[in-house]
Amino acid sequence: MSLYSAAATGNGSAHVGSPLLLLEVRDDAAACASALQTGSRIIVQDVLTSETFVGQQSQKILLDEDIRVVISAPLVSSLRHTLGMLSTHFREIHEPEARELHYMDLLTRLAADYLERKRGQEIEKILLQEVQHRSNNLLAVVQAIAHHTLAPNSEATKAFEDRLLALAQCNKQITKAITGRLPLRDLIRSQVEAFSSRVTIHGPDVTVGSQLAQNVSLLCHELVTNAAKYGALKEASGTVEIAWVISASRDAVVLNWKEQHGPPVVAPQRRGFGTMLLKATFPTAQIDYAPDGLRCQVGIPIEKHDANTVVFDISEHPPNFA
Repeated sequence: MSLYSAAATGNGSAHVGSPLLLLEVRDDAAACASALQTGSRIIVQDVLTSETFVGQQSQKILLDEDIRVVISAPLVSSLRHTLGMLSTHFREIHEPEARELHYMDLLTRLAADYLERKRGQEIEKILLQEVQHRSNNLLAVVQAIAHHTLAPNSEATKAFEDRLLALAQCNKQITKAITGRLPLRDLIRSQVEAFSSRVTIHGPDVTVGSQLAQNVSLLCHELVTNAAKYGALKEASGTVEIAWVISASRDAVVLNWKEQHGPPVVAPQRRGFGTMLLKATFPTAQIDYAPDGLRCQVGIPIEKHDANTVVFDISEHPPNFA
């Protein structure tokens, strides 16, 4: 590795890197080292005669590359973090003008902010991976406890483990999302994937945060599980339509679940865990045990910037709950 990258064709060139990369020859008197130490720009107007380089091994390296003028500046971000160095090299001796130095200052700030943003994204990615790893471990522990506590191979044990798997699948989607927000469409599709040929999904583009994503995943899991056991998905001819619209105030999504062509619906004699979970996560949810197919309407709160669509009047867009 050379001290600097080869000078480009033309009057000047620039090189960006970390301090250690730039200084293979770690001379305290070198321009980059001086800039780092002082925290300010260093201008070497002539590498051949400058006290900064005379007698240093780095002088020969620069002269071999036909570099005569060096301007080194620390990459200091808007948060005042020093992230590296930027050196501009010139083959011809000249004194930089104020305008040149101003553009170089802008370039160093932009480069520093870019590097800091990239570093932040890398740290965030590592933290998300760690959260995913710990979440999966926690869910595995809970699953093991349930397996040894509840009756083996019982319906309750299977229902509990299926709910854990729904949460695990949602957590995996959350950690993969760059922004931490997930499209509502993708959440629903992942939970009804086993019946994709018999479930239609349509609605405007909406994203939800991590907590709402988990609630929506459990909601869809409970509805599709109920439909497979007792509702439209129990029979080959049955279908489910899932549609949503955005409220006029743009602070909620109204989601409709509509089952058709299944067995006649009979209202349950008691409230099951799925219904209790639904009411706990979405208190305003409505369930209609209509004879021709169960229907469910749920209001999902969102922030206005989460909806990438025009505002529609809910009453104008079927299917409606009634």
